[in-house]
Amino acid sequence: MSNKKTSRLSKWIIPFVIISLFTFTGLAIYLQFVTSVELSATLITCFFAFCTGELWMMASIKKTKIKNQFIDDPDTPEDESQIDFDSYNQGVEDTLAKVREMLEQGQMLGQESDGEHYE
Repeated sequence: MSNKKTSRLSKWIIPFVIISLFTFTGLAIYLQFVTSVELSATLITCFFAFCTGELWMMASIKKTKIKNQFIDDPDTPEDESQIDFDSYNQGVEDTLAKVREMLEQGQMLGQESDGEHYE
């Protein structure tokens, strides 16, 4: 299966599992109300354990994919001493300057600026 198909499949599995949890809970309460008999505790436990395990596995697969993508990135330095902090700091300063400029022009928060700002 290709990566794109797997990604689309995972986007459907998560809502399906959540909806099935709510459906199962609703049906269990309804059946208990109608028949005055409680569902088996083992059945309830196993169903919730399966759904929890499924969601946990989906999360760990996604986490592993993200971690491997970061590790496989050729631009990622292997050692912290290889990081160019000067260019990083310059990027942060550039971003802050853009935010300040946008605040002064009233582009952020959908408000017009009255010229007052905090430093």
